[in-house]
Amino acid sequence: MTDMNLQQDNHRSFGSALALSTTNNTIPFLQSLTPRFLLRALPWIEVSTGIYSVNRVVSSPKCDGHDTFGQMSRIINVGNLDDMVDRVHIEYDNNPQEIHLNYIRSILHLNTFITDIYNVPYNQLQQQIRVTVEKLREREESEIINNEDFGLIKNVSPDYSIDCINGAPTPDDFDHLLSVIWKKPSFFLAHPLTIYAFGRECTKRGVPPVVKEMFGANFITWRGIPILPCDKIPVEEKGGISTSSVLCIRVGEEDQGVVGLFKGGSENIRGLVIHDMGMDDNAVSRYLVGKYFGIAILVPDAVGILRNVELGHYHE
Repeated sequence: MTDMNLQQDNHRSFGSALALSTTNNTIPFLQSLTPRFLLRALPWIEVSTGIYSVNRVVSSPKCDGHDTFGQMSRIINVGNLDDMVDRVHIEYDNNPQEIHLNYIRSILHLNTFITDIYNVPYNQLQQQIRVTVEKLREREESEIINNEDFGLIKNVSPDYSIDCINGAPTPDDFDHLLSVIWKKPSFFLAHPLTIYAFGRECTKRGVPPVVKEMFGANFITWRGIPILPCDKIPVEEKGGISTSSVLCIRVGEEDQGVVGLFKGGSENIRGLVIHDMGMDDNAVSRYLVGKYFGIAILVPDAVGILRNVELGHYHE
C-alpha cells in the first residue's frame, strides 16, 4: 500500500471515529472579563431604603486657651484640672448628602428553541445570564470610577489632587500622594500601563517594589500600600503623549473612607435583580438583568489623585 493510500485510510478511519465521539465543550468565555479588584477591595454596605445619607460635622471643636499638648500637660501637672474642661459646640451639616443608588440593566433575549434543543451539556439560560451579569459588573466598576456625577475621579476634592512632578510616575510622586492621603491609605488604583511605567522608574532608581499577595494574586506595593491594576482608569492621548491618573483610596465607615452601596441581590451577587419579562409571539423569552449599586466618599480626604501621569518614559 502506498503512503497516499495509507493516509487516505487513516483519514477515513479518523472521520468514522469522530462520528461516534463527543467533544468536550467549555462554558462561554468573555475576553473583556477583568478581575475587578476595586469591587473586591471596597467594603460594601446594604442600603435597605435605597438612599444613603452621609452626615458630616461642619465645625471642629477647639480647646479654650490650650493649643499644644505641652501646655495641657503643664496645666495638669500643677493641678488646675478645672481649666481642662473644654466648652465646645459640635455642629452637623443641616443638609446631609443623600446618595441614591444607581441602576444599570440589560435585557436578555433568548429563543426558546435554543433552550429546548441545545441545553446539553450546559444550561443555555444560566450561561447567557452569567455572561450578561459579568458585563454588568464590568460596567459597574467603570461607573464607580468614571461616572460624571458620582464617579471617584470626578469627585476628588481639589485639595487632594496633585500633578506628576516631571511627567513619569516616580517614587517621589507616589510619596507625594501618600502625604496627601496619609490617614491609613488602603490601596492605590492605577491602569496596568501606569503600573508598568512606575515599575520602570523604580528599577531605574534601584528600588524594586515589594510584592504582596491579595485576592489570590500578586501586586507590587509602595510603602507597603498595594497598587491594584484597573483598566477602567482612562488613558488619554494628547499630542502623541499617553497620560493617565493614579488614585489613592482609604476605605471603610470606621476609617471615614470610601464604601460601596447596594440593595438586595440574588445568586450570591449583591444588588443583582433578574426578572422574567415573559415570551413574545415569536417564542422569544426576555429577561431583565439589572444591578443596584452606589459609591460614597464619607469625607473628602478619603480619595486623592495623581494626575497627568506620562506613560511613555523608557530608560536604557
